Amino acid sequence: MNLPKIKILTGKFEAVFYAGADDSTMSYLGTRFDRAGVSASIKFDNVEYFGKWTDQSDKTFHDAISGAVEEFSQIGYDSAKVGDSFLKIGVGILQKDSDQPYNFRYTYPVINSGERIVEEIENGVRFLHTLQDTKYAYVYKKTITFDASRSRMTISHELKNTGVSPICTAVYNHNFLTFSDNINASTNIKSTFDWNGEQIAGFNQLAEINANKIALKSEIPEGEFVLLKNIQTPNTIDAYDILAESKVDKKLCQVRITSDKPNSKMNFWTSPTCVCPEPFTDINIQPNDLFIWNIYYDFK
Repeated sequence: MNLPKIKILTGKFEAVFYAGADDSTMSYLGTRFDRAGVSASIKFDNVEYFGKWTDQSDKTFHDAISGAVEEFSQIGYDSAKVGDSFLKIGVGILQKDSDQPYNFRYTYPVINSGERIVEEIENGVRFLHTLQDTKYAYVYKKTITFDASRSRMTISHELKNTGVSPICTAVYNHNFLTFSDNINASTNIKSTFDWNGEQIAGFNQLAEINANKIALKSEIPEGEFVLLKNIQTPNTIDAYDILAESKVDKKLCQVRITSDKPNSKMNFWTSPTCVCPEPFTDINIQPNDLFIWNIYYDFK
């Protein structure tokens, strides 16, 4: 599929981002994730930290995406009647087309997708999404930059509420870390707090928790996964401090993920091809207000 891309080469970084700005040129058309910031590959020192993890080719499939990508919680779905609209930031105004509970796996009809601009900047890429609608409106800017001197990738966000209704939501980064296809017994995730949550799948057999560390015991068999949901965090900036590591050709590769906003809760998911620590940031923006937050990735 020949889609427009932006390639970044600086220091030890090599990254490729999808640069489409409409339905015909975008790589992802699902309604789960923010459609900005999707990458084909992000490498540091020849190790692909974010790469292809699924063979899904349907662009509307909820997980047909890769990279350090984000999902915002839906706004207004529960109070909407069938046929009415609701909001997913980074996607647009969607239609509630059944009386079933909201399902992130389902692709909802898009009523208003807004307008997008993608541009290459010095050592990075910028995505602008403008949405105008009767109840909700915003200007959303996501900028991804690479600092070779600090071995750091930064995802900067600015969300301006230009509508008449408050924007109350939460956003998390799914962090589809691939470590050059090395998800195995060397893969660990560490935090500054103990991992207390709902153990949905995979623990004891495939992974174990040791206080503030989740360690995989082996490669994940095809069709299986590890899932820990609703992890309780201190809801502080210090708690938004996650270290992911795995060995690639006997070299221990690490990325530390931090933010300038609190980690309000977490989920953790691992498939055979990726490991995903998912820290959340709470958002409450009144009309005419601006919310700014940054996520930092420090590579070793």
